[in-house]
Amino acid sequence: MLDSLPVDSYVEQGLLMDLSGIVADLRDSEGLMDNVVGTYEQDGAFYALPQRFGIVMAAGDPELIGGIDSMDAIEALAAQPGVLAVHDIAILSDLLYRVSAGSWKNEDGTLDQEKLAEYVHAVSQIMDTWKENAPQEDLEGLDMYRQDGMTIGWNEMEAIGMHGDDLTAATLDLLTRTNGVWLGALYQMLNYCGLTSVNAQTGACAMALPNLTEEKFFVPCGLLGILGNSKEPEQAAEFVRFLLSAQAQGQISSDGFPVNRTALETLMNTNSLADGYGITSSSGEGDDYISLDYEWPTDTEISALMAMAQQVSVPVETEHVQHDVVIEEMQRCLDGEIGEEETVNAILQRINLYLAE
Repeated sequence: MLDSLPVDSYVEQGLLMDLSGIVADLRDSEGLMDNVVGTYEQDGAFYALPQRFGIVMAAGDPELIGGIDSMDAIEALAAQPGVLAVHDIAILSDLLYRVSAGSWKNEDGTLDQEKLAEYVHAVSQIMDTWKENAPQEDLEGLDMYRQDGMTIGWNEMEAIGMHGDDLTAATLDLLTRTNGVWLGALYQMLNYCGLTSVNAQTGACAMALPNLTEEKFFVPCGLLGILGNSKEPEQAAEFVRFLLSAQAQGQISSDGFPVNRTALETLMNTNSLADGYGITSSSGEGDDYISLDYEWPTDTEISALMAMAQQVSVPVETEHVQHDVVIEEMQRCLDGEIGEEETVNAILQRINLYLAE
């Protein structure tokens, strides 16, 4: 399992086996989501393969989410009181890191100082704008996330089977229109059912792929690899082939959508709610009580989801060492301990030291 590990470094050192035979077999027999799997091809070889993937997207007010095409657009949303969810502001550095960090690396593995500085400035500017315009209850909510370690790191979230950017929490929030926009990723049909059910009830919940860059991003989940010096390479390959098969990938999971095309099409076209997965979400008491009965998406909504799944073509940055350094220094910047220039310099110094070691 290669999640959060420096896969490129392992490939350069020749530590991983080529899995292109498995890819070829599955492409011919059951089909693969090539826009996801194909991104891991290096000179005709596949050294790592994701089992599943999350779709990076925005959900909320149709008039707002369609215009998310730059960091400036996110700042414009931050300037509108109550539009961006407090949860998203609490993990803003992470949300923007994942769709920015891939463009920072130079060929030698070092970071592009100018692009890193653009990220640091954008996060700082969006946060300042949000704080200047946020209602008091949202400011208090952000403080709650920060107190007593309530803001959990992405790696810690993933360690307990959760995704820090999961849009699950958005459902009731968007139903009550507490906030207008949520940023994150979609990992399972059940969550999509929740969002489309909100739209069926309110007519004001849409989903779209943000246009922050020319790329459309996905979150790789369950990244598989085989050591080149494996004592049982054939058995290891059979196990990987099984994990990527329609049989294994057809199981309902909260860890992402299947990369096996047959399994994904079956998943999207089988009403799992009728098999005991119906859910009623509720919140509040008395006159403030609200509820949402999940309904299976319409054929049009299923087609829209498949279209988004087919558009994503760039994996978000998941290597944990660089991530942790950037987020730690970015938090110091947001807390006012250091300025933007100091933040950039601190990140570069720590990353360069890591690379040298």
